[in-house]
Amino acid sequence: MTDKIRVNNKHGVHLRAAAQLVRVANSFPTPILVKCGGRAASAKSLLSLMELAIPQGAELELEAQGDGAEPALLALHQLVESRFGEPE
Repeated sequence: MTDKIRVNNKHGVHLRAAAQLVRVANSFPTPILVKCGGRAASAKSLLSLMELAIPQGAELELEAQGDGAEPALLALHQLVESRFGEPE
C-alpha cells in the first residue's frame, strides 16, 4: 500500500519531526518506507530519515506492507498532515 502527502511545516522533516515519525512507525509491526526525491529510507530509522533531508513542500510517498499497513499509513499521514504538531 502507498500514500502520498506533501510536507507543509516550515522546517520540513527536521530532527524532532523525524523522531516523531519514527516513533509512530515503530508502533506498527509492518515495514514502512519513506520515499522522497528518488531516494527511500526506512520510516523506523532516524538516521535514514535524516539522510533524506526532506524540505518544506516535498512530496513524500509512504509505503507499507503486510498486516497493519493501512492503519500505519493512516497514522503517518495524519502526523505529516498535522505538520508534526508545529504551528507553521
